[in-house]
Amino acid sequence: MPSLFFEQGSRALPVDFRHCRISACADGSARGLVHRTDAGLPVTAFVHVVERGGNLYIQYWLYYVDSATLRGVPVAGERGYHLDDWESVQIRIGPDGTVEQRASSHHGYNYAQGAANAGSDADIGLLNAAAEAVGARPRDGWGDETGMLVVSGGSHAGNAKGFPRFDRVAPAGRIHLVPLEPIVAGEGDAHRFAVSPPWRKHVWRDPEASGTD
Repeated sequence: MPSLFFEQGSRALPVDFRHCRISACADGSARGLVHRTDAGLPVTAFVHVVERGGNLYIQYWLYYVDSATLRGVPVAGERGYHLDDWESVQIRIGPDGTVEQRASSHHGYNYAQGAANAGSDADIGLLNAAAEAVGARPRDGWGDETGMLVVSGGSHAGNAKGFPRFDRVAPAGRIHLVPLEPIVAGEGDAHRFAVSPPWRKHVWRDPEASGTD
């Protein structure tokens, strides 16, 4: 599990959706090392494991109670806002032991922060393909494992590499890990979300999928 580096000014933390669905119990300290919300709930990541084509994939799913992509932009109003937000950081382990990583970011998957991710973020296939064709970004966002997930404020879009201004970190060893498969097999569909939960996304079944729907 990578450590989480949160963009400066953010307070939202990923939590267990079975126990918290509002910001009052999901927000935490804006500074320092964090492993619990102000309400005492642990920073949580749900885990899904897939084996495909000789590779082992470990998907860490993070649930935030809402998303505000344009938070802080006065003219935006409620645009870009929705309840519930599922983001992920994914690890790919090859047969030879090679370990790679990518992170969900808006409509696609990114590795390092930069303008070359515009096609991935906006789900514009031709623009994304062009960036990958000239080597401006790795294919489908996969790159060498970094052990970190950089989380943008508001939208919670992620990158596996980058150094934004951040005031708080959730260390990997203090993140509460929960296997997601038993929840899905049991009570999963009893929960309703404003966006598709992980088990309803294509990447749940196909860990090489390039989209986040």
